[in-house]
Amino acid sequence: MSDGKATAPPVEDSTPKGAPPAQDKAAPAPDKAPVLPAQPATDKPNSVPEKPSAAAPTPAGTASESKQVVAADFPSQLVQPLVDMGISRNRVIKGLHATGGKSVDAALSWILEHENDPDIDDPLVLSKPSSSTSKPKRDVDSPHKMVLCVNMDLGMKTGKIAAQCAHAAVGVYSYLIRKKPHLLDPWLSQGQAKVVLKAPNLVEIHALEEKARGVGLPTYLVADAGRTQIAAGSETVLAIGPGPVDVIDGVTGHLKLL
Repeated sequence: MSDGKATAPPVEDSTPKGAPPAQDKAAPAPDKAPVLPAQPATDKPNSVPEKPSAAAPTPAGTASESKQVVAADFPSQLVQPLVDMGISRNRVIKGLHATGGKSVDAALSWILEHENDPDIDDPLVLSKPSSSTSKPKRDVDSPHKMVLCVNMDLGMKTGKIAAQCAHAAVGVYSYLIRKKPHLLDPWLSQGQAKVVLKAPNLVEIHALEEKARGVGLPTYLVADAGRTQIAAGSETVLAIGPGPVDVIDGVTGHLKLL
């Protein structure tokens, strides 16, 4: 019984079993190492440069290019002090751009005033303002006018019509000078052209007003006080514009001159 227990098979079995499996395990280990870890390891570094190179020109490239263009307009002595204060570079560039790069203090004041703006941390993209400013340039170059559409159904006399047209012109001008003064600039620089047209009735007046607003033209409809000739509250003259001649003609081109 003791001989059977002390026989060498367990020892011999353990040594041969331990040796060949060690060799067998060592052999597959290098095979598995290059196949499993080595290939993904080479794929990962290759994918790292590819991802930034692809991402840089498309989403981030435009923003970075716009930042470089804007930052190039401002010296480092204006940009760096604000960045050192812990202000994001996007805010710094926006502040300097908005204040014309006058000083660090001016940019800082602007940043503090606009710190709650939802887009304060968005990069400043020059292409957007350039595209938006191109429209006013075309508008400035094109002729502008204001039209005064008279409600002919009321049978107003010449003097009354003149007074109501004056009310309409002053009314739309007063609104724009307070709310949208930039819309007046081309018209004011071109002599303030005004054209008086005949609208057959109030239905046409309201249709013109709705159509003008639909294309972005300012309007002002006069409701008379009723002191002379017509009843109080009568809608007498509709002012449209000022605006580009071709746009206004698209609304009132079918009307005849008074």
